[in-house]
Amino acid sequence: MLIGATPEGRKELVGFTDGARESAHDWRDLLLELKRRGLDVAPQLVIADGALGFWKAAGEVWPKTREQRCWVHKTPNVLAQLAKSQHPKAKSLMRKLDLGPATLIQLNLPSMR
Repeated sequence: MLIGATPEGRKELVGFTDGARESAHDWRDLLLELKRRGLDVAPQLVIADGALGFWKAAGEVWPKTREQRCWVHKTPNVLAQLAKSQHPKAKSLMRKLDLGPATLIQLNLPSMR
């Protein structure tokens, strides 16, 4: 499933498939279908889980688009690097980032991958 955001920050479903796998081939087909349907400007940023097939396909279809791992999937990786006693504070700080104003998305942030 692919969800896009309008300039106003509204989320919209832009594509989905019933593919059985999350291979680069399946993702590439879906991304190319978006291009066939009129997405002629590459996204500035793609955010996804750790599906390696998606990252490979996105890099092939939109080589200049920045990539960022979503916070839901990134959080366990961050917490795994911290002592358990630091988890509550770290979760709180990451939640503030996750729920921050949409204008944060417009910053020139480096890739989170």
